[in-house]
Amino acid sequence: MVKAQSPFRKLLVWSKVKGKRPREFELKDGSETIAKVRWQKWGGSLAFGECPLGNWSFKRTGFFSTQVTVRKTDSETDEAVFYPGMFGGGRIVFADGRNWEFKGTGFLVPDYRVIDTQGREVLNLKLKSFGSKGELQFGEAKPDERTCYLLAMLVWYASVLAKEDNDATAAIIATMCVVLLL
Repeated sequence: MVKAQSPFRKLLVWSKVKGKRPREFELKDGSETIAKVRWQKWGGSLAFGECPLGNWSFKRTGFFSTQVTVRKTDSETDEAVFYPGMFGGGRIVFADGRNWEFKGTGFLVPDYRVIDTQGREVLNLKLKSFGSKGELQFGEAKPDERTCYLLAMLVWYASVLAKEDNDATAAIIATMCVVLLL
């Protein structure tokens, strides 16, 4: 999995792993897998990310005031926390004080961006195939390689949860409409 040159200089692709768990995804640089995110079980929010520079867990917590914690898999200490905004987007804050704005744009085809404190784009994730694939591109303002891996996995994790939340909301609305029409 380790490459001599940073993979974050070009377009990378997230995709669902075929024949595996329903919620396992890999980030590829061409044909080489450079990172993975897999959920512990189908209905939960606990997921694990793997890359050449470390392994982390991602977990959504809270009900009205949700957040996503990021921890080394062998630690109880938060390395980063994603605070979702009320209407999409949010803020990613690392324990060392670094932080980024997380923006979601687009309606039918979501587009997620991470922006640094100077307003520069750090990364852009364009979802494809109804959210089962995504194209990831880092901008010129990208941080160190370890942080790039972490941000790539966290943004993908957040996009999958957002898609599942939107799907559940659509199902509830459709059911309510059917009930009201009866």
